Amino acid sequence: MVPGDQPTESSASAPWARIIWRFETRLLRQASFDSLLGRVHSLNDAHFNLLTAMTGAIALAPATAWDASAAYVDYALASSIAAALADAAGPVHRQLAKDRTGHLRDAIRLIDDKYLDPTVKVEDIARELAMSLSYLHRLFAEVGTTPARELERRRAQRAFALLSSVQSPTAAALEDAAHRSGFSSVRRMRYTMRREDQRPQH
Repeated sequence: MVPGDQPTESSASAPWARIIWRFETRLLRQASFDSLLGRVHSLNDAHFNLLTAMTGAIALAPATAWDASAAYVDYALASSIAAALADAAGPVHRQLAKDRTGHLRDAIRLIDDKYLDPTVKVEDIARELAMSLSYLHRLFAEVGTTPARELERRRAQRAFALLSSVQSPTAAALEDAAHRSGFSSVRRMRYTMRREDQRPQH
């Protein structure tokens, strides 16, 4: 999902579908969604089914079907995507609107930029943000997590996206997924995916 003004597009090739929406509403342009756009998210079944049903209904209807209600349909779909993003992103992103200093937002953005590098540690995040470790930990403690957990949660989401279409991943496939997700080892990837309940069905 990316911000922008390009036309709506859709394409599908089993088992994946790629859908790009264009919205008139500015709902998803709120600052709290900034760091959620442009990266992979794992949706639960309820959100996935809702979004695919709405998208299918819009795509299959004749062009004139929404003439009188286009703005409402636009807002309804954008609201459904906002809800899916909020649930997929977890408690940290749901609290960003309350981040008065912007420090938590800066930390999240840096984690989003760096999580694929397996050498990046919490100390590196604090150093680049010119924050003390204790202050960085306090920021995340206020939303019920830790910076280390957020790093690994991003990696688990990425690994899930890479492995979810693989029926029986080989050792080589697991090694590749761990490397491309920022994990230092397959063992660490498995542990984190179990903890975050980001497990491909196989």
